[in-house]
Amino acid sequence: MGRREEVEQLVEELESVDLRQFWWGSPLLERASRLRSPSVVRSMLLRHHFLQNKEADSCHVIRQAIRCNDGNELPTLWQIIDEAGEAGEMNGQLRDQYSMLWASAFVLGEIGGKPAFGAVVDRLDDADADQQYLLSRVAMHLVFRYSQVQSPEEPEVEYHDLKTGEVVRHRMKDIAPEDYQRVLLRRKQENELFQSLEKRVAIRFSEQVASIDPAILPCDRLQLAEMARVIAVN
Repeated sequence: MGRREEVEQLVEELESVDLRQFWWGSPLLERASRLRSPSVVRSMLLRHHFLQNKEADSCHVIRQAIRCNDGNELPTLWQIIDEAGEAGEMNGQLRDQYSMLWASAFVLGEIGGKPAFGAVVDRLDDADADQQYLLSRVAMHLVFRYSQVQSPEEPEVEYHDLKTGEVVRHRMKDIAPEDYQRVLLRRKQENELFQSLEKRVAIRFSEQVASIDPAILPCDRLQLAEMARVIAVN
């Protein structure tokens, strides 16, 4: 079987298999991680987008497979966004919550880290209103994820007393050590690209935000700029 046929077969499998195939150690996702192709990345991105619980492990392993296939810069995801802008299709796709545009934006915000933030800044100078709308939301997502990385919560397990309705919280590492180790592994994988931003990048972003129509931004411009400065190094 040639490479083209191998890619086509893998894409067909990714688009048709049961969701239970997307889990830790999935042979299908291992193949998808290794066979580098924009078509494979787009197929995984589409399956990920239609999973409802983005915090589930099934979504995490798909995102990691996308990153392994596409690389840390996630060029295929940015290509989707850039092509929509160049073709004048961004406004229509922004109105469609199921579009590949929003699928790309979410994954960039969730795992893109420092490279993705730099890519946002590089694009904002020449962005039109629709592009500003999308890019500012990717930036907001990245800033939120940076806050999670810098102030991680202790993993906990909740127990519900069916008689009293009381909810008791326990440290996961005391109650479920195997699950705790998996949480640590997941955090290590999904946080790997969230290195500290250079101060100059945060300053440039703040200047860009100051020139954007406040109606376009996902939150107050001063708040967004300050959040970016907080995650930057001196």
